[in-house]
Amino acid sequence: EAGLWEGLAAEVPKDIKWEALVDVLRGKVKLNIHSYSPSDWDGLARLTHEFKFHIAAIHHAHSSYLVPQLLEKFYGGKPAVALFATNARQAGEAYRGSEFAPKLMNEGGFRVIMKSDHPVMDSRYLLWEAQQAHRYGLPLNKALQAVTTTPADVAGFGHRLGYVQTGYDADIVIWDSHPLSLGATPHQVYIDGIPQIEQPKKVLKPKVLQQPPRSPSWDKEASEAVKYRGLPPLKGDKADEVILYNVKSAWERQPSGRFVEVQAKAQPSMNGRAQYDGIMHFADGELLCSSFRPDLLCHQDSLPHVSRIDLEGGSVGPGLTSFGGYLGVVEIDQEPSANDGYSYGPFDNEFAVVADLSRAVDGLSFEGRDMLLAYRAG
Repeated sequence: EAGLWEGLAAEVPKDIKWEALVDVLRGKVKLNIHSYSPSDWDGLARLTHEFKFHIAAIHHAHSSYLVPQLLEKFYGGKPAVALFATNARQAGEAYRGSEFAPKLMNEGGFRVIMKSDHPVMDSRYLLWEAQQAHRYGLPLNKALQAVTTTPADVAGFGHRLGYVQTGYDADIVIWDSHPLSLGATPHQVYIDGIPQIEQPKKVLKPKVLQQPPRSPSWDKEASEAVKYRGLPPLKGDKADEVILYNVKSAWERQPSGRFVEVQAKAQPSMNGRAQYDGIMHFADGELLCSSFRPDLLCHQDSLPHVSRIDLEGGSVGPGLTSFGGYLGVVEIDQEPSANDGYSYGPFDNEFAVVADLSRAVDGLSFEGRDMLLAYRAG
């Protein structure tokens, strides 16, 4: 159209280095892009229209839920998005990623793929990504498709992979519980119809794990993720005194030092959900009274001024101890300025004294997002 024909080669270059690019432009190759940043996607959108090629999927598109209208402008239709469930913030350019991105992108009509990025996340645990995505609002069928049907279709193998039906490759996994339930484990694997595990081990799981897991409603949290551009406020309300009610159980320390779970009594309710008579009253970090302690019995009705929290059948127990993680003291793993450097362990020659270890309480004092999310989750 511009009339700039003079000086062009008389025929298409035959150099093999251009072969893959020519096939991309001709639509014979499924193009996948690894890109985090909306500013990059803006440039990609313009390039797809200039050279008339389609992008099948964008990997690590963790901020895509903030700019879905930008991805809708790509030539040839919307690209699929390949995401982690909760691991986006390892890189500075994806710091605004959200655990609700799969839910929001699916609601926007995008095909969602859950990925491992092995060895960043061990590919053996790919299903864990789908389990988490479902927990945070991705519908059950879409979560399963995100690690089966959708990637097969997007990669161009949907004609023989990703479905259990006649004529397709007989690569099938048999699970010991619902694939999206926590702890689901392969019982048998078939490749081309041939079982791969000679002596499969069978572990009996509770019936509840054979059913699809339920996902809470995250509409409020998801809308806040968009409203605050990926950085919603995480700090909760502070209270010097609080009463926990509807507590199912509490772990009490015995004279021997061991902890024993004490159960509350279930009560009938109008909505069909179990209610419990467990009550615990805390003030200034101390337990004042508890229905689980005969020596500290109390009644919440006698304290109308105290804030109350419905624990919804939860349990109260001692703080758990873990080691080896970076939680709280590493905000952005790939950004040296956003973490406290290498953490020495007992198997390092440089390991000196226990006092050099980072503590979770230190991470909490820094108020990093990962630590606050973990704190908010209990």
